[in-house]
Amino acid sequence: MTMSVAARTAPGAILRDTVTITNLGPSTADSATVTVATPAGLTLLGVTGDCSSLPCALNGLTASASRRLVVSFRVPATYTGADPIIIGGRVTTTVATDSAPANDSTAVTTTLDAGTLTGVVYEDRNTNDSRDGGEPGIGAVPVRVVTSVGDTLRTVTLTDGTWTLTRVATGAATVEVTDSAGTLPLRRISGVNEVVVPVVFQSTVTDAPVAMQFFADVITTLAGPATGASGAPLTYA
Repeated sequence: MTMSVAARTAPGAILRDTVTITNLGPSTADSATVTVATPAGLTLLGVTGDCSSLPCALNGLTASASRRLVVSFRVPATYTGADPIIIGGRVTTTVATDSAPANDSTAVTTTLDAGTLTGVVYEDRNTNDSRDGGEPGIGAVPVRVVTSVGDTLRTVTLTDGTWTLTRVATGAATVEVTDSAGTLPLRRISGVNEVVVPVVFQSTVTDAPVAMQFFADVITTLAGPATGASGAPLTYA
């Protein structure tokens, strides 16, 4: 029994394990049962090839004959399990004498391609698009990240305005920040509230929209007389 998977995977990705069962002989395996364990935290999506489900019965496997199946797993976007991910498999047969029992089971590993994305939201009081002394962070601000594999991750800023998301899939991620009510985008000076930033494997990347502030247009309406006498005061309210 042999198995192979990609050397690296990412949160939100589909992980495919190719399993090959070969009867090295000399006898026919009248009944062979294949099992592949689903790693903790992953979801089994399905089985294709010479099997459609697990465990899988392969009957009448003659000497030197092989069977192949592909087991697909989903790595959740919010995966917090072991890294590397280990997938184990086993085949049991009715052959009276197994000349090489050690090859009846195997395991493969894959490593997460993921990084840490961090940022801060604060009041840009002097509107210079840069954080200066005396500009406090803004807490409880929702942050939404769309990863390179299309998954959406969400968090909120801490009281000091900082936020962190770990195990973000590598590649380009889109970061969006909204106000605490979730109704009005927090915009940069450019007026853009979405920024695409790179996520690098096993490194911390500070997202670009660190200079965030609320914008509001205030219109004041005054009422008063249309004309007045020369030298007399005019009052508007």
